[in-house]
Amino acid sequence: MELSNKILALLDIRRNEKTVVFLLISYAFFIGFGLYMYYVAATSLFLTKFNTELLPVAYIIGGVMLHFIGRSNLFLQARFKFSSLSAYLLIALILSIAGLLLAYRLTDNKWIIFVLFLWIRTNLFVFSFTFWLSASRIFDLEQAKRIFSVISTGEVASSIAANLMVKLLLSSKVVSVVGLLYISLASIVISFFILLLILRKNREKLAFTHVRQKQPANEEKKQFSLFQNRYHVYVYLLALLPVACLYLIEFNFSITSKKQYPDENQLAQFLGQFLFLCSVIELLIKAFLYRFVTKTFGLAAGLTMLPIGLLLIAAGVIGLETTGGGVFFLILISRFLITSIRRSFSDTSFQMLFQPVPEQESVHLQNRVESYAKPLGYIVAGGFLLVLMQFKVVGTLEVYLLLTGVLAAWLLCALVMLDEYRNRLLSLLSQVKTAFTNAVARQEADECTVPADTISYEDLQALSLSPQSCDRLTAAQHLGQSKRYLAYKHLIHLLEDPDPRTRKAALQAAGQLKRMELWPFLVSNLAEEEFRPDVVRAMVMFGDAGVEAVEKSFVKMAARTDLSLVFIDVVRDIGGAKAVRFLRQNLANPSAIIRDKVYEALTQMGYKANFTEQLSITQEVDNKLSFYIWTLAAEVDLIDNLSDSELIEALRHERTEVLSKIFNLLTVMYGDARIDQLRSLYFEATGKRKSYLIEIVDMVLSDEMKVRILPIIGDVSIQETILKMQAFYPQQHQTPRDRLVDIVNKDPAAIRDHTRTLALWQLLEYPDSDLSLVYMAFAGSASEALAEAALYGLYRSDTQAFNELMAYYELTNDQTHLRLCERITNHHRVEGPGTTKYEPLVMT
Repeated sequence: MELSNKILALLDIRRNEKTVVFLLISYAFFIGFGLYMYYVAATSLFLTKFNTELLPVAYIIGGVMLHFIGRSNLFLQARFKFSSLSAYLLIALILSIAGLLLAYRLTDNKWIIFVLFLWIRTNLFVFSFTFWLSASRIFDLEQAKRIFSVISTGEVASSIAANLMVKLLLSSKVVSVVGLLYISLASIVISFFILLLILRKNREKLAFTHVRQKQPANEEKKQFSLFQNRYHVYVYLLALLPVACLYLIEFNFSITSKKQYPDENQLAQFLGQFLFLCSVIELLIKAFLYRFVTKTFGLAAGLTMLPIGLLLIAAGVIGLETTGGGVFFLILISRFLITSIRRSFSDTSFQMLFQPVPEQESVHLQNRVESYAKPLGYIVAGGFLLVLMQFKVVGTLEVYLLLTGVLAAWLLCALVMLDEYRNRLLSLLSQVKTAFTNAVARQEADECTVPADTISYEDLQALSLSPQSCDRLTAAQHLGQSKRYLAYKHLIHLLEDPDPRTRKAALQAAGQLKRMELWPFLVSNLAEEEFRPDVVRAMVMFGDAGVEAVEKSFVKMAARTDLSLVFIDVVRDIGGAKAVRFLRQNLANPSAIIRDKVYEALTQMGYKANFTEQLSITQEVDNKLSFYIWTLAAEVDLIDNLSDSELIEALRHERTEVLSKIFNLLTVMYGDARIDQLRSLYFEATGKRKSYLIEIVDMVLSDEMKVRILPIIGDVSIQETILKMQAFYPQQHQTPRDRLVDIVNKDPAAIRDHTRTLALWQLLEYPDSDLSLVYMAFAGSASEALAEAALYGLYRSDTQAFNELMAYYELTNDQTHLRLCERITNHHRVEGPGTTKYEPLVMT
């Protein structure tokens, strides 16, 4: 079991994924074994029985045939579920190969060999349809990036096994080249039963029908319009151009190999030996290099590496051909690249392009690729070669000159597609539904409201002093609209009115008048939670003058953190250059709580930090990531003992809060609003769209920051996240008791009092006299909840210290803490120790 877990960890596979991954690898192996052995046998028979001039014709016929097979498949997809159709296609493939082999055995007609050669394309179509479309529906984008390279190793392993068997069987003369076709058929039959298991275990995901909605003719044309569907067009081109390059290289490789090995047995052995070496190298690449390259360089490496490499090889071939040098080795290298590297990087990366596309659209696009783009690649390659033959310039030099032009087009399309892919992913952010609630001041309807044009200023003065709350409310509602210079004086006592409706109306009037003489009265109203929203709206009405007033109030009331946070909200809502300047001045505020609020405000204002500020933000991000990993380690240490406790939920809430703050920091650091939108994608989106998060973060953040951020937003276990971040934020395993003490002693600026209080209550499960010092340290806390938990723990562990502390509270007349002490002693005096569970006053 331990070895199995290590293998899964090495391959980056989750436990719940291992069964389907194993089945897909097995399916790829057995069908791949059959297809590769079939390819060697059919190609060797064709090249020895027909002139190489028929190769371009075979490519064109194969492309046309594949197109009609694809069109038929589209027709069937609308009538059968994918799970059923996949099984039917594989059955049809098995029966067709069996029929052709039987016909050849009975007639020995060489044109059946021609058809068997053409059937290579059909084999590849069935494999691509049943394997890759299944994988793309089973796995989401995040899983695809990890798993696609792993499951494709089954195909590579089958290539190694098949080509090795070809060499061994033919050299020992156990079977003939034709006999290899029978072995390949048996392997494909085995793969059929494995496919049935895959379809059964993933019935819900694979039992879909491709429903194509009827569209007007002009809408149908738009699907191929460069300006209407750019993404689709570049997907088509990236399917077509590699196939065209493959068969240009394949043509030159085939005619060169036939010259070297004219006998069918020798040619088959050479092909088997060459493809065996290619497959071994390919397996090593997929196992160790692919994930490193894609994680380091992203999708760009997968799409551009092969055309760049082939361009270099083509340049070498052209150079040697013009100087009369030997080029057979370079031809072999180009054949290796277009086969092994294409499967390792290009094909796997190409499948990623379908992930950001909606499911129905993705199926439709993949069908178009298999039915139109790839067959057209065969036809383009065959057409170009036929043209060269007409002019009798079909040597290696001419083929590779033609290949260079196609490769350049391929590389250009790949570079453009990278931008299209990023845009497609980023456009998903706009689809995330975010809810922003804007506070709107609404005056309650009141029967005593009097129209403004029916009351004079003198009457308002009198009404403001009336003993009737209705009159005072009327005065407050209309004084804000008065243009009299001294109107503000009659609002002062209304801003302290005992009637809440009157005071709220007066606060709105103060905002309308914008007189700085009223500012102190607005600030005094902040002390009452009920009126804070009204005060904030009034202060915002002051505009830039309000920012200047906030600066002075902010300094005077620095001890009141709660009011400082309100002032930051006011400045944020006012906005403008002065607001930004004020917020920037507080980026270095000694209070972490205030700094977090400042970053939140700057995020909402779209501010981008300068270079100096970015250095500070990097340190802030580092501190918060360290705290995030610490909460993970705390949960791991406590989960076995406290799996259902409130403390575990509180730790998870701490992570949610700190992650939101990290998003704020990154948004300000990069000045990119898309990062802030990632918050919604992370916390609100589900399923496939949430898997896009990692891909978008990979594109937006710098390499230095990605290394730290990606592990915490990936869909991995807590233990795995801690392990991945160990190099940056090392954590030590602690006993549950020691971890609880660690939580209690955590910096209060980083963790909520509620979480520390819960940890204190959990410490009561450890009757340890050494904990008395911990309880004494928090007994005098300003947080009543924290103080009560500490006092209760102290009472349980050291009654004498508790009594001395209670006497101290009596002496200093500390009524808050004295009340808590009396409640604890009364509980034990009445109930008796341990008879009933103590219910905390603050948390009841």
